Amino acid sequence: MRNARLSDEDIVTERQVILEERAQRTDNNPRALFGEQMNAAQYMNHRYGVPIIGWRHEMETLDREDALSFYQTHYSPNNAILIVAGDVTPDAVKALAEKHYGPIAANPELPPRLRSEEPPQTAERRLIYRDARVAQPSVSRSYLAAERDAGAQETAAALTVLAEILGGGQTSVLSEKLQFETQTAIYTGAFYSGVSMDDTTFDFVVVPAEGISLEAAEAALDKVIAEFLTTGVDGAQLERIKMQIRAADIYARDDVERAANRYGRALTTGLTVADVQAWPEILQAVTADDVMAAARDVLDRRRSVTGWLMAEEVSQ
Repeated sequence: MRNARLSDEDIVTERQVILEERAQRTDNNPRALFGEQMNAAQYMNHRYGVPIIGWRHEMETLDREDALSFYQTHYSPNNAILIVAGDVTPDAVKALAEKHYGPIAANPELPPRLRSEEPPQTAERRLIYRDARVAQPSVSRSYLAAERDAGAQETAAALTVLAEILGGGQTSVLSEKLQFETQTAIYTGAFYSGVSMDDTTFDFVVVPAEGISLEAAEAALDKVIAEFLTTGVDGAQLERIKMQIRAADIYARDDVERAANRYGRALTTGLTVADVQAWPEILQAVTADDVMAAARDVLDRRRSVTGWLMAEEVSQ
């Protein structure tokens, strides 16, 4: 946390490591490259539009001064959260933390955590990403959505349940309508993760069946969404999903590493221990009216980005 020694040779080596990591995970994966473009289109001002690993052209210029500047500014006890999980006691953990981290001085010049804000989105955005390596085209749609906030997680809970209802598995609305009834798609999904400092996204993906165009797949997605907003939530499905969520939470408690990760992610994004502990019951309290209110608020095409992932067009 303090007094790291970094030579220019260390920087050259580690810079090459992260460039290779980007090459393996992103540059060699057209779907990952497509995802970067979707995020960049969704977040016009917020830093969420920048890949976590960074853009390659910027990574290539990182030097020792960049690394040390970040390290000296942000690596300090007053900017860290220590998560310990396992067969330990609070008193023992506190004693070890005080022994190893207590002597390290806090950084009095730690800058405030300023957050850039995304301007209101009033027009839908669209993009087409073509890559010769794409074997299976798909349609993706993202909407700006509220994150989990400390002491106010109800909207995020409704969105979590909404994602499961619309695209959480073989019994979801999208799967039933597009994969089984009309056989328009071979895969559908809806996704939402509320663990975020600022506005997150609510996402859909549709992989069309053979012979179905991306245009037709997108139209089918829009039709299912419109029908859902009109007909509402099936009560039996809602109760089944809430039961599945409760069961998943109970099983997750057997995994110590997952428990540590759950608390760590929450605390670093502004939530509290009390928020983490209250989350399961907040999910169970979600009603059909809550789900529909969240759906009507979020599923607004004016706040969406629609992307087509497809292979390069073959020229004659």
